Amino acid sequence: MARFIDTNGLASKLRRHDWTAFARGYNGPGYATNHYDVRLTSSYRAMSTGGAPDLVVRAAQAYLTFLGHDPHGIDGVMGRMTRAAVNDFQLAQGLPATTDVDAGTLAALREAAGVD
Repeated sequence: MARFIDTNGLASKLRRHDWTAFARGYNGPGYATNHYDVRLTSSYRAMSTGGAPDLVVRAAQAYLTFLGHDPHGIDGVMGRMTRAAVNDFQLAQGLPATTDVDAGTLAALREAAGVD
């Protein structure tokens, strides 16, 4: 992977944090369809803050995955895909759609997953 990045002139794009150019060079023309540039940006922001993953969000992601509402990973980051999965679950359960994992949603996830 490192050799590919170096050989294809992508190291400078990483150093500049030019996620769109890096994603295009690494993943090819389908990078935009798969939102690789957006995902790289989100991951960089999450990791560069130095904070630990949000354990409530991480638990919610695990429950959502188990229940068939794919948050596209269990990383403790409340990104676009996790928010969509949370909202899908909330709507399916008749809960109000929120922008995060509130106490009611977490309780409903635990109950739906059969966790005491």
